[in-house]
Amino acid sequence: MTKRCPSCKTEVPRDARVCPNCPESFADESDDMPTVGTTWSIVPIVFFIAVFALVAAIWFIVARKV
Repeated sequence: MTKRCPSCKTEVPRDARVCPNCPESFADESDDMPTVGTTWSIVPIVFFIAVFALVAAIWFIVARKV
């Protein structure tokens, strides 16, 4: 698992204390750092399903009138 340096955005090992690319040092609590390769949240998935359902409903209503 890796994390990104907040200063130069270089990927560094999760347990690194200092960035190898710049002089940035990391706090002991590395959980505050954003992780690389996180999975999708459920929110965008639900949003896309809702948009698809809305478009399908509109298409069905328009197709029935023709």
